[in-house]
Amino acid sequence: MQSQPQAPAQLISLSQIRKMASIIDPREKLDADLEQMLVEVATDFLADAGTQALALAQHRGEDTVNVDDVMLAIDRKYHIKVPGFNQDIQTVSAKAGVKKMPTRAHAGAVQAIRAAAVAEDKKQRKKKGELDTGSSSGRGRRKRV
Repeated sequence: MQSQPQAPAQLISLSQIRKMASIIDPREKLDADLEQMLVEVATDFLADAGTQALALAQHRGEDTVNVDDVMLAIDRKYHIKVPGFNQDIQTVSAKAGVKKMPTRAHAGAVQAIRAAAVAEDKKQRKKKGELDTGSSSGRGRRKRV
């Protein structure tokens, strides 16, 4: 006889859900079915995040879950970044091959730097008076400046 997987224990209470809702909008009242659904979703989220964090800690060879494990688990699975906690997650994500798209400002700055480098290279070549290697006689001639 196979055992059915157990539903996670209720990790957040109905009163906590009501308290969070009242913080968002004290005048708003939630439907009883909605409150129950939110309790289940929050419980599932917390159980899943905890399981993922534990797996990360075990992968590190530790038996203690730390904040970084939880933040990385939430970031990887749900793409949620918690302000004040995820500074190092970007470094970990970069090592994992996660690439960010550059902003327009960054792309413009890179383009300006490259243009300045090309201009400087041309200036240096002009200053040195590089030889013209394209002549038919095989002898190099100096370019006129």
